[in-house]
Amino acid sequence: MHTPTDRGRFPRWMVLAVMAALLSPAIGADRPVLAQGGSGVRAEAAASGNYRELAVDQRQKGSLYKVGEILRDGQFKPGEQKLFDAYYKLYALARWSRVENRDQLTKFRNDLSRDLKRPSKTNQVHDYLNALALSYMENLAKPYPPGQCFHPAVRINAMLMIGELNQIEPTPSVPPKPWSTALPVLLRTLNDSQQLDAVKVAALVGVLRHAELGAIESNDAVKAVVAAMVEVLNAESDAAGSAVGHAWMKARAANVLEFLGNPGDKAQAVAALAVVVADKSVPLSTRGAAAEALGALDYRQAGQIDVAPMTTALTGFAQEAIARESRKPRVSRRRLKQHLHAALKGMTALAAADPKHQPAAAANSALSTMVEVIGNDRMSDADMLGQLSQAMAGLRPAAADDSDPTPPDVPPTG
Repeated sequence: MHTPTDRGRFPRWMVLAVMAALLSPAIGADRPVLAQGGSGVRAEAAASGNYRELAVDQRQKGSLYKVGEILRDGQFKPGEQKLFDAYYKLYALARWSRVENRDQLTKFRNDLSRDLKRPSKTNQVHDYLNALALSYMENLAKPYPPGQCFHPAVRINAMLMIGELNQIEPTPSVPPKPWSTALPVLLRTLNDSQQLDAVKVAALVGVLRHAELGAIESNDAVKAVVAAMVEVLNAESDAAGSAVGHAWMKARAANVLEFLGNPGDKAQAVAALAVVVADKSVPLSTRGAAAEALGALDYRQAGQIDVAPMTTALTGFAQEAIARESRKPRVSRRRLKQHLHAALKGMTALAAADPKHQPAAAANSALSTMVEVIGNDRMSDADMLGQLSQAMAGLRPAAADDSDPTPPDVPPTG
């Protein structure tokens, strides 16, 4: 399993921006939402405020102190489970469903996480609350028929919470271990053609967390995750306004595959990543994420592969990155190095997978030289670009054309 050093962490504002881009029209206080959901457009609410809500029993708030005692003790005494259920089902979790509470959903997630992280003598109550929360959140996030869905903000935060559930909670010396039981729910959400794309983003964030923390362990789980990521990579945007969001999702799917290092059945991940690298309709940053993932796969598990098309895709990606940067008023060496390093990482793995393929070896050598050139601070930008173009001149495919169809980059992770 590969462990990248710069993947899986990104600012909260970035996730929210991607989710907003995938909801059309934008979610407002009293506006219906049209969800771009996989196979088509689904009317989630036909009239103002037409969202499902659950009743909240404010009387259960009085059980807060007793619930805290139960969490600290870690096991139920006679009669306590009924009180515990009533507090969470009728009050603490029911609050999530109320449209007027949507601005407090982050706080509600933090409250539940805090409850789960409380030190306890045994794990009985922690595990019970995990199961209760998973069932409740999955219900909140489901794509029910129009007029029966919960507010999109509720659904998104419910799915984010599912991705944050842990089997082992973090301590100063022990990292968290995501709860494997939550993974199938995340994958079902990603595969649901009726689900909001913004909720799928939340599920993908959870899958990436599982991959980053090494919680995808069984062969069946790895196989299911790889297949789901390939579906994300192969998906086409069905709405012009969602192109940026879908490009972000493809980049995160590539990150997951980078962590897993598994090429998939019949090298399906290899093929899907290569298509993204070669696709001029997606941002360079997304193509770079796919290139890096190609460099992390264990090709010993891929069987016989043809490295020629991937070599062409990677060299074409590198050439376009150089051409694009050379047309900017101010050259960003950091950005250019990031793109070329991604191409080099992918090419190095391909050259090792098929040492007899001379074009891959030549491209690998050229990319290595180019990364060194970019790092030479004593060289002017003009001289640097000249040397980069010269290094690429003898490689196929031909240099990128002047039309530069590659769209602006989506924000990188960081």
